[in-house]
Amino acid sequence: MSGSEKFALFFHADWCPSCRILEKNLKEDLSLLNKHTILEANFDREINLKKEYGINNQSTVVFFNLNGTVAETSIAPGLKKIKAFFQ
Repeated sequence: MSGSEKFALFFHADWCPSCRILEKNLKEDLSLLNKHTILEANFDREINLKKEYGINNQSTVVFFNLNGTVAETSIAPGLKKIKAFFQ
């Protein structure tokens, strides 16, 4: 995926407490979700996607540049870090 905006891919698991907290914070900050693309991938089901991006921990966010290349991978980033990426 590449285009005119940065985006992020959030690997989450329903059983993961830190995933639920981050997901809750993202949903509460609707301005962040309405302005930016944050895709969700189920940590337990998306085996090939995890392999492709080298994901070993749930609650990992992969940040992508405008051209679709990986800018950074962060385990359990806070809302502040996510917002800073999109600025």
